[in-house]
Amino acid sequence: MNMIRIMLQDIRRNLTFLCFCISLLCGVISGAFTFAYLGLDPVLGSAIAIVAFAIGHPLWLWAASARGRAKEDEREWEA
Repeated sequence: MNMIRIMLQDIRRNLTFLCFCISLLCGVISGAFTFAYLGLDPVLGSAIAIVAFAIGHPLWLWAASARGRAKEDEREWEA
């Protein structure tokens, strides 16, 4: 029981990074399937998805920092 609680705390702490990894994986897979469905090269679809995430990753960084700032503000209000 204690081990499960520790694992859940770790997941909650790293939730933004976990969401980023999951969405990157889903983007690459869906890009490959979409391009394969259209009769194009699936590797090209995956590459386009990776480039799109490389361009859009500052949004993820902003979301993570905003979440951290919100936690800091909450701690200040509690003090």
